[in-house]
Amino acid sequence: MEPWLVMRDALREDPLSYRYLDAAQLVKHAFGLSTEARRVNRAPVLLYLYAEPPSVPASACSGHRAEIENFSAAVRGARVRFAATSWADWLDRFAVATAPPAVRAYAEALRLKFQP
Repeated sequence: MEPWLVMRDALREDPLSYRYLDAAQLVKHAFGLSTEARRVNRAPVLLYLYAEPPSVPASACSGHRAEIENFSAAVRGARVRFAATSWADWLDRFAVATAPPAVRAYAEALRLKFQP
């Protein structure tokens, strides 16, 4: 958990170092996942799934993505693995030609239902 401890301490020193990403909340989730994973003997992964609605300026989206990359690099190699993807990219993974038709249809239905 050393990278997560370093991140926690860095956020204590400079709580405003992330403008778009709620890094402190991610650190809290990582500690909770670590505790639960140890209890159930599993490998913990924290997946950060985020939206990028068209109503949000492109500069904010790119700033958010840059902060995600920075955060990801900072906690890389920790016991709790960190992964991030947008909803659009995540749903695209189910839309591949090799996916069963029902899976592709469900992904498209989710996209249509929750699009901004």
